[in-house]
This record gives sequence, C-alpha cells and structure tokens, in this order.
Amino acid sequence: MEAEIKESKSNSGIDMDNPVSEEVYKADFHKPCIRVGTVAFLCALILSYLPAMVLSLKYGIMPTGGQIITIMTVIVSASIAWWIVEPISYFPVLGTAGAYMAFLVGGMNVRIPCAIAAQTAANAKAGTQKGEIMATLGIAGSVVTTLLFVTMGAIFGTALLRNLPENVGNMFGYVPVAIYASLLAGLVIKKPGLAVWGILGALLLIHFGVLVIPEYLLLISNVMFCAAAGIYLYRKDKYKNRNN
Repeated sequence: MEAEIKESKSNSGIDMDNPVSEEVYKADFHKPCIRVGTVAFLCALILSYLPAMVLSLKYGIMPTGGQIITIMTVIVSASIAWWIVEPISYFPVLGTAGAYMAFLVGGMNVRIPCAIAAQTAANAKAGTQKGEIMATLGIAGSVVTTLLFVTMGAIFGTALLRNLPENVGNMFGYVPVAIYASLLAGLVIKKPGLAVWGILGALLLIHFGVLVIPEYLLLISNVMFCAAAGIYLYRKDKYKNRNN
C-alpha cells in the first residue's frame, strides 16, 4: 500500500525530496534562519571584540596603527583563501541554516562529517529541502555533543591525556584526516567521474600551476576547477538523458 502511495505521488509530478514549493520553503524556513543568523553573527562579532575594547577603554592598552596593519596583513594573507573557498565548498551541503550554525560555532572538520552522516542516514540528497534540514539537525547534534565533550575534556581531559602513552596521544592528530578520508571515499563512490577531475586538477596545479599561479590562489583555483567540472558533467548527463 505504501509503495502504491509513493508511486502515485511520483506519477503526479510531486518531487519527493521537495514536498513544498520553493516560495513557501523560503518564507517559512530561509527567512527566519537568515534573520536569526544575522542577529547571532552580529552578537558574536560584538562579543569577539569585547575583550579588546575592555583592554583599550578601561586599561588604556591599545596597539598602534602600524601594529594593527601588520597583524591584519598577516591574518588576511593567511586566511583569505579559506574565506572564499569554505563558503563555496560547504554551502551546497550545509544549506542556509547549517551554514550559519557551522560558521558561527566553527570546527568544520566536525560539522561537515556530521551533516553528511545525517543526510546519508535519512537518504537525503544535498541541495534538497530534506537534505538541508537533515544537515541542520546533524550540525545541531554535533554542537551539543561537542559542548558536552569539551566540558568533560576541560574537567577530565588533561589528566587523562597526561597518563596516556605518548604514541597513543599522538594518534589523535590523525583523527580529522581519517574522518575526511572516509567521507572522500564515500563521495568518490557516488561521483567517480567528478573525483577524477578533482584529483587531476589538484595534480596539475601542484606540478604545473604553481609555476604561474600564486600559492595562496592554488586552493581557490582547484575549487573553481572542480565546480566547473561538476557543471560540465551535470549538463552532459542532462543532455544525454534528454536525447535518450
């Protein structure tokens, strides 16, 4: 009976991954997320500058203009690539609400795997309404879990790590790499053609692109190359299916 209902809905033209119209979804989900997310980011911005403001206004400790420019130059040159790459790379998986949450709390090496795991468990595709909601739930769960473990780590972690053998403690440094490697393997299985283009682009940039492209633009260049390859493969498959 359930299979017949699903079949009838599919034949009626209803997208099972998008049960409501885009207008309703944006009005009921996106707009409140943007409103709350904007307020949360503004509060975080003010609070992040609060310690510096206290030091300056109450204690008169203030760096010179030259020191501020030097520090900002170092920070911008080291981080500008990530400021561009991360939103482009992660937004298709996270969605609007998930992006606000993930970038506000940080720790992308934890948020992205949790979002993808939640989507996989619910059999939801990234970029759909269901996929966006599942990513949001996955990130929310990761935030709560991280908060609990950080609290426990602050209380018990130092004593625990101090008593662990050195070789065991060093293994924790490989955890983020292992997480991303497992996710990469799963994504490669789903889109092997796109993975080939991504790996090929990375190899070309590392061996030849570095001769003509500044180092801080290599990562951005590879992301743009992968995005272009994904668009090309999507249009190619769409054209092929249309002719068939």
